[in-house]
Amino acid sequence: MRATAVVACLSVQVVAVAGCGGETQQDSDGGAGAGGAVQSACVIESSGTLPSLPASDVPIGGPGIVATDSSFVIGYRDRGGASLRARLFSLSDSGSLGAAQVFDLGCAAGGPADSASLAYRDGVGMFTASLPECGTGAGAVFIPFDDQGTPSQASGPKNNSFLSLVTSARAVSPGRTLGEWELVYAVSADGQSSTVERVVLEGATFKSSPPVAHPFGDGPRPWGSIASGREVVALLSPNPATQSLELLMGPLVTGPLNVAPAPPLPPGDSGDLVAWGARAAVGVRSGPSVWVSVFRYSAGGGLDSVGEGQLSAVGSVSSALAVDYDRLFVAHGGPGSIQLDRIDGADGVPDFGAVASTKIPADFNGARMAIAAARGKVAMVWLGGAQVGAETSTGGWAIMRCE
Repeated sequence: MRATAVVACLSVQVVAVAGCGGETQQDSDGGAGAGGAVQSACVIESSGTLPSLPASDVPIGGPGIVATDSSFVIGYRDRGGASLRARLFSLSDSGSLGAAQVFDLGCAAGGPADSASLAYRDGVGMFTASLPECGTGAGAVFIPFDDQGTPSQASGPKNNSFLSLVTSARAVSPGRTLGEWELVYAVSADGQSSTVERVVLEGATFKSSPPVAHPFGDGPRPWGSIASGREVVALLSPNPATQSLELLMGPLVTGPLNVAPAPPLPPGDSGDLVAWGARAAVGVRSGPSVWVSVFRYSAGGGLDSVGEGQLSAVGSVSSALAVDYDRLFVAHGGPGSIQLDRIDGADGVPDFGAVASTKIPADFNGARMAIAAARGKVAMVWLGGAQVGAETSTGGWAIMRCE
């Protein structure tokens, strides 16, 4: 599947939209590490449950949580009968959960199995998730929205040569130009192996230039993730041949990707990444630990490692990263609880010697969660399981104050 095939074969389907939401990217420069000082742990300010779904044993996928300039937005997908639906909720800083905004995404074809992704910057946001193959090829849905979560025209392009398309929780991130988006996904044309592709969106449509790229080559990759700061773009994907994650970084530009491999990461096949300013952080899950590495992209084109630390994650099954000002947050999801680690010095030298941790109860199996950070707060959301209903809660949310 070369670049031209993706765009040329897409047919746009308008998706029925009832509401929308978005994400905040926090960028900051300067500052230094905490120098070994004891840091304050975060404090729970508010928490609650997600609304029950109208039927029992409903397949559910996600979740995602992002911050606009003034609040947070939660998003996930579920299946109702033969139809796939996206649900979005606004969540205020004070802990007020808005009514569900529901999107009809059409044929479910057994989904959802992968994640939804949201991005936001400077008053403009984007929601994206995969669309299954239902006779016209697999594809994705794109829903633009503004600072208040008000959606504009959505699109659902599909490619009739795609048998499957997988989006991660980091499938979309802001591009260099306002209103443009970096998008990655893993796509398969034979139903066996998949390749990670990167494209650029202009609003809810694909740009014809730059062409589609395969940043990790044509070899099989189960998923790809992307994050961007004001100056840098970072991509993450597991390499089945080496059983490790690979990170690519480079300048955030309007044209073709210009990325290079970062130094090798610790062994592990799952993890998360976040980018801000000219930096990116990667958390790699390895046994009972999460290894966090922070890299900086320099104007001269070099990549510098500015910090690495090992965080205890005994009993956890998932991890997610977020950044707010000079603080890096790593959440670890385990059965019945989420641990949130705070590392100061994200803009200077990350202080892994003074990690502050907070554990909160969460009614889930630990696998499906997401976090976002803004305005001195960390918001998190989790889903009860792969299927929810009468005996399994949909999930919940919490807002932590981390000042």
